[in-house]
Amino acid sequence: MISTSTLSFSRKWLKATVSTSQLQRQEKALGFLLEHKKLTIKDYEKLCHDVSRRSLQRDLKEMLVKRIISSEGTTHHQEYRLL
Repeated sequence: MISTSTLSFSRKWLKATVSTSQLQRQEKALGFLLEHKKLTIKDYEKLCHDVSRRSLQRDLKEMLVKRIISSEGTTHHQEYRLL
């Protein structure tokens, strides 16, 4: 389980490196992950319905690279979880 201090660190790391709109989307993803423990691209699309799938995929990739989240599963059935 992720601690509040870890989430705080993750948000600070995101703020230092992304645009405001991207930060807001990624914070939605983090909030969803805290509540549901996993996130799919379809879940993320529902949270950010006005954003293209490709932009959301880039958001997730950035969080993967920064080691904020991990992924498991095949390309079309990937699930993301907090590290």
